[in-house]
Amino acid sequence: MASGQSTPTSGRGSGVGIAAWFLLVVSTVALITRLATKWAIGRVLHSDDLLAVIALTFSIGTTVAVHFLAQNGLGTTMATLDSDHVSGFMKSLYALSLLYIPTLCFAKLSIIALIRDLTPTTSHRSAGLALGALIAVASFAMEIAAAFQCRPPHTWISAGNKCFQRASFWRTVGSFNILFDLGLIALPFYIIVPLQMRVKWKVLVLSSFGVRFLDIGATAAQLNFISGFESTDLSGSFWQWALLAQIAQCVSIVTSCVPYLRPLFENLPSGLMLSDDLQRRSNNTSQNYYTGTRTRTKTRPSTKGSVAVDFPPTPRRGAGGAGTGGAMELETARHRLEVYEDDSGGITKATSEENTTRDSTSLHSQRRMLAQAL
Repeated sequence: MASGQSTPTSGRGSGVGIAAWFLLVVSTVALITRLATKWAIGRVLHSDDLLAVIALTFSIGTTVAVHFLAQNGLGTTMATLDSDHVSGFMKSLYALSLLYIPTLCFAKLSIIALIRDLTPTTSHRSAGLALGALIAVASFAMEIAAAFQCRPPHTWISAGNKCFQRASFWRTVGSFNILFDLGLIALPFYIIVPLQMRVKWKVLVLSSFGVRFLDIGATAAQLNFISGFESTDLSGSFWQWALLAQIAQCVSIVTSCVPYLRPLFENLPSGLMLSDDLQRRSNNTSQNYYTGTRTRTKTRPSTKGSVAVDFPPTPRRGAGGAGTGGAMELETARHRLEVYEDDSGGITKATSEENTTRDSTSLHSQRRMLAQAL
C-alpha cells in the first residue's frame, strides 16, 4: 500500500480507543473522589494516595498508547497497513507494554501502603512490607524484560526482528498479577480476623479489600487472549488483549480506591488502630503519664471487648485558695471510662473510680468534656 494512504477503518479498533478513554475517566473520577473525601474529612493525604496518583499517571500513558494503536490500524489486518502505520503500531504497542506494568504495580503498592498505615502491629506491617517488596522487585524485573523484548536498538520492532517468546512472557506477567492480588486479599484477612470486632465490621472491612477479585477476573480473561502476541497478524488479533488490559488497570485503580475511608477504619470498635491497645491492656497494668507511677486498673468484663480511657490527675488548690498564693497539689485519684458493646450489640458507657475524688466539681467537668469528645 502506498505511503500516505489513509488508515483502513476498523470498528473494533475505534471501539477499543473509545473504551480506553471512558475507562480512564472512570479511574480518574474514582481517584478524585477518594482524595477529595479524605481531604474533606482529615485535611491530610498519605503515601497510599501518592502511589495511587502515580498509578493513574501511568494509566493516562497507556490510554494514549491505545489511542495511537487505534489510529494506526488496531483491529485491522496487518497486510492492509502501509509501512508508516505498521511502524506507528509497533511503537504504540511497545509504549503500552512499558506503561501497563507500572500502572498495576503502583495500584497494588497503594493498597499495601494503606494497610501498613492502618495497623500498628509489627508483624502486620512486616508482612505488608514483604509483600510490597516482592511486588516492586517482580514488577521491576518484568519492566526490564518488556523494555528488551526484541533485539536492540529497535526493541519495539517485532516483524523481522529477533524477540523472545512474548506470549509466554505476558502469561507470566498475568500469573504474577493474579498471585499478587490474592496476597492483597489475604493480607487484610490475616490482620482483621483475629481482632475483637463485631462480625459486621469484619465483613465490611474485608469486603472493601475483597473487591480485588474483580481485578483477578479481568486478568484471567486477559490471559485467554495472549495468543494474539503469537499471531502473524498482530494488529488484527491484538485488540482483545489491549481492551482487557485497559479494563484490568481501570479495575485495579478503582478497587484501590474502595477502602479509602481511613476515618472509618480508625474508628472501628476494637478495630485496627486499637489492636495494640488491647495487647497493652491485657497485662491489666497502666502507667501514670504525669507522675510516672504504675497503678493497677480494673476493667469491666465484657464478651465483646472494651476501650478504657484514663484521666490525668486533677489539679486542686490548697487551703490558701485563689489569690492567696496557696500551693497547687495534684489529685491522685484516677478515673476510667469503659466503652464496651453489650450483648444486644449496642454501645454502653460506664465509669469506675479507683479512688474517691475530693473535688466533685472537677470530676463533673471531666465527665462533661469526655461526653462531648465521644
